[in-house]
Amino acid sequence: SITNNDITMKPGPRKTPPRKSTRVKRQPLPLSPSWKKKVVISAAIAPAVALSVKNGSKSSSTAGITTISPRTNSYAALWAGNRFSTPNAKNQTKNHIPHVHTLILGTHPSVTSLAKNEYFGHPMNTFWWIAGDCLGFRRNTGQSPRTKKLYKFATALRHSTDQVITYDEQVDVLTSKGFALWDLVQSCERNGSLDSAIKNDVPNDIRGFCEVHPHLKRVVFANGVGACRYFMKQFRDWWEVEEELMPEDDELSRRAFGKYRDKRGKIKCV
Repeated sequence: SITNNDITMKPGPRKTPPRKSTRVKRQPLPLSPSWKKKVVISAAIAPAVALSVKNGSKSSSTAGITTISPRTNSYAALWAGNRFSTPNAKNQTKNHIPHVHTLILGTHPSVTSLAKNEYFGHPMNTFWWIAGDCLGFRRNTGQSPRTKKLYKFATALRHSTDQVITYDEQVDVLTSKGFALWDLVQSCERNGSLDSAIKNDVPNDIRGFCEVHPHLKRVVFANGVGACRYFMKQFRDWWEVEEELMPEDDELSRRAFGKYRDKRGKIKCV
């Protein structure tokens, strides 16, 4: 028989109690309202993305959110011929339409300009302020809508607030003096208003406009050197024609048009 004394009990492996983790479990953060809006927008434009890809339009993706560059169109050229082709309050008739001597070119309407259907429509764009000082009108009061105080530049304007006129009246005054307004880019894809963001652009027929206005002597690029370079790129063949285009005589214009700085022609580019 076997007794308990005949059995040797071997101790088993020592069990160590599990250690408690000191790591704090992070809870997922809730989506902020702005992110919720982005998710909704992303879902809402999904059909448009598919249509954009189908039609060959380019789109971009940032942080998983797809955005589409909208395609926008410029306006028709503004000049006295399409402002005063019928008699109006200024007693201008079809036989007394002033010739165009200067074509002023923007690049492409900004978001604000497109919304307002105006050339140089942003209230802080200097074009209409300068034009008004030269031609005898004031764009608007020059008062900040937030503080109700005059902007600093408005204190230096030549004309008082009783000479404020509407946009259409400003265009009438400008074109009646022989100026024309147009844009370099007829249509393009762009997010925002920066010229550097323009893609897949189609230029306006600037050369054709100048050819049907034989009295035109000057093309002014309102947006600086970038617009000058774009013009040279798109109208290189025109620049190569003898006695057609030339930079204005000032050093800034000559520098802006690079290799054509010493060219001579009948139309000066400023």
